[in-house]
Amino acid sequence: MNGEKATFTYNDANQITTKNETAYTYDADGNLLQDEHYKYTYSDQQRLTKVTTLDDQTIASYTYDENGLRLTKTIGDKTHEYFYNDEVLEMEVVKVKDVVTEYRSYEWSGYTPLGMIIKKQNESGTFETNAYQFITNHRGDVLSIRDSEDKEVANYTYDAYGNELTATGDLAKANPIRYAGYYYDEETKNYYLQARYYNPANGAFLALDPHPGDDDEPLSQNGYSYANGNPVMNVDPDGEWAFLWWMAKGALLGGFVSYIQYEVEVRLGIQKRSKSNAIAKVSFGALSGAVLGGIGVSARGIKHVKGLLKIAKKKKYLSKKELKIANYIIYGQYNLLKKVVNHFNTTPGKRSWKDVIYSNSKKYF
Repeated sequence: MNGEKATFTYNDANQITTKNETAYTYDADGNLLQDEHYKYTYSDQQRLTKVTTLDDQTIASYTYDENGLRLTKTIGDKTHEYFYNDEVLEMEVVKVKDVVTEYRSYEWSGYTPLGMIIKKQNESGTFETNAYQFITNHRGDVLSIRDSEDKEVANYTYDAYGNELTATGDLAKANPIRYAGYYYDEETKNYYLQARYYNPANGAFLALDPHPGDDDEPLSQNGYSYANGNPVMNVDPDGEWAFLWWMAKGALLGGFVSYIQYEVEVRLGIQKRSKSNAIAKVSFGALSGAVLGGIGVSARGIKHVKGLLKIAKKKKYLSKKELKIANYIIYGQYNLLKKVVNHFNTTPGKRSWKDVIYSNSKKYF
């Protein structure tokens, strides 16, 4: 990985035991305690609270809220404070010796980063505000950052596991939102995925996955590997659940959206749980998602599911994890539809397809 060769050994728990003959150690809960660079300290809630060098010099310390979301990161006399909107990072405040020097606000579409606004104190003590747009790929990797004048101020390339191959431009190191839209801790070279921290150099998480995996998917039972060991096809939004990024398109997306709708309706008592009902719902969704003419049907279903999700969340019919997955799928499809509609609005010679799509979906946007 990252163009460097390394030799790993593993135990039966899929933990890295040595890397290039350097021993790794873990606690009884499966949290990494020491690797070739750092020592790690955890709270009773299994949250990483401190990273130190091997000679016990503090690199960074962290605090969390009651839901396990990171509230602060402190490096020397600088502290980053984080503010969330329903688990989505919305604001970051940077303080030096308890004095605010920078504000950052982030814009997202699902888990895909769209841009940020930075209000930063300059040398004269006044604050300057600048807006930036993120250019991303299918996985949500931030490849480029452009300012309000469309000038590129940062550019990144990564390998499949998220190791940075290049990072150039004035804003490249200062911006933390990078591979797959994850928050990158420059000081430790780890990504913060909320549930766990991910080390791209090893393609592994620092802590054991709280989910044991699925019996019919052996790769998902490896509690440390990233994206089930296949980051080319999979992505892990928050460190707990890997899925195929291409599910956001076509028949699989349509079927998945419909299954979420079915599951919510069952839990709300709208319909009975049965294999035949589930298959019928998924089959219809897959068919409508497979053809462009079915986008209107999908848009109608999305509006319905979004309403159901609000009810389910309020009444706690779905778990926190299920709601996160459902919202990711729903809002991912919602934005995909908007892009498709816009494409047909601006592409000549596509009137027949455009009429079908736009007439059925414009009312939902």
